[in-house]
Amino acid sequence: MNKRKFTRKSDGFTLVELLVVIAIIGVLVSLLLPAVQAAREAARRMQCSSNLRNMSLALQNHHDTFQRFPEAIQMPKFFLDGSGGGGGNFRAMTDGQRLFANWVMLTLPFIEQQPLYDQFASFGQVKGVSEIDTAADLSGTLSMRAIQVREFRGSRIDVMLCPSDPGNQEPYEGLGGNWARGNYGINGGLGFIEKYDEWWNGEGLEGACARGISTVNNGASIRMIEDGTSTTVALAELRAGLGQSDPRGVWALGLVGSSVHSQHASNDVNAINSCEGGEDDVLNASTFIGDIGEPTLRQECMYPFDGGFDFSAQSTVRGPHVGGVNIAMADGSVHFVSDFIDAGEQGSGVDCRETPMGVWQRINSSHDGYSVQGVFN
Repeated sequence: MNKRKFTRKSDGFTLVELLVVIAIIGVLVSLLLPAVQAAREAARRMQCSSNLRNMSLALQNHHDTFQRFPEAIQMPKFFLDGSGGGGGNFRAMTDGQRLFANWVMLTLPFIEQQPLYDQFASFGQVKGVSEIDTAADLSGTLSMRAIQVREFRGSRIDVMLCPSDPGNQEPYEGLGGNWARGNYGINGGLGFIEKYDEWWNGEGLEGACARGISTVNNGASIRMIEDGTSTTVALAELRAGLGQSDPRGVWALGLVGSSVHSQHASNDVNAINSCEGGEDDVLNASTFIGDIGEPTLRQECMYPFDGGFDFSAQSTVRGPHVGGVNIAMADGSVHFVSDFIDAGEQGSGVDCRETPMGVWQRINSSHDGYSVQGVFN
């Protein structure tokens, strides 16, 4: 009798088959991951643009209510005149020792933050601050550095945060600490902020050429934007500082580079996302260079001026997106501007002649008189 021989088929994979499957999965993941990351960044960039649009609409609503845009920085005359040891215009606006309302605080009611604004107003911050011209008038008016304001200035405002910027989750801990981050700065003009009155009133060499839409104790009305609201920048992106001692990108901090852009298209800073190093004049730069490290700051294109000028006086428009930044115009429209926009030939200071004023300079000036041909991004 013949016995049948039965063979048993294995239900598993051989080692070779398993390795092939793993290799195929690895290849698929490597192919899909960049696409997934790109899709996520596109969504984050869209949210960032939406936030900027909401902030620009808040500026429009402020203008409808008060017939002008909010002041970039509010400062008592007492300090601007240099009386009482205030140190004069330069130190008052750049050293972080005298801090009051800024444009973000003044627009809080227009971004569904009325309770936060009411809390701020209860500190005596808003009423007539720009008119104060004696030390006695300062009584009862808290500085933004005061401990009583610590909780307020640490409030997270989602519409001020670009989700593409990983640095905006860590607060700034200088000047009393607990300063929440923000990624949008108002266009304070091409000139040195110390000369705010001179260029705002069309005086001096720079005249009105350096005027943005807002500055110290002054906000432009739409009729002052003679170059046209659709071709004048109102807001532009700011990158948050890379560490707790870096004050760049802070919504409640009324300093250049924190919530205000100034000299961002002049004085040897001609391009957005500039990466040469030394473009930003930042408060306590030498301190955070030591904390964060020069290699990291340079790698992130965030290395500030390191020549001992540790004051907030100059900023660069930067964003966390590849290839450019988001900007909002004075008419409320939002655009993505390429890194390769015509950036002119500005040297030291502001050169108001036609040739050095590239497209980037022209759209950041509200009164230069030069046209912008075609699409400017």
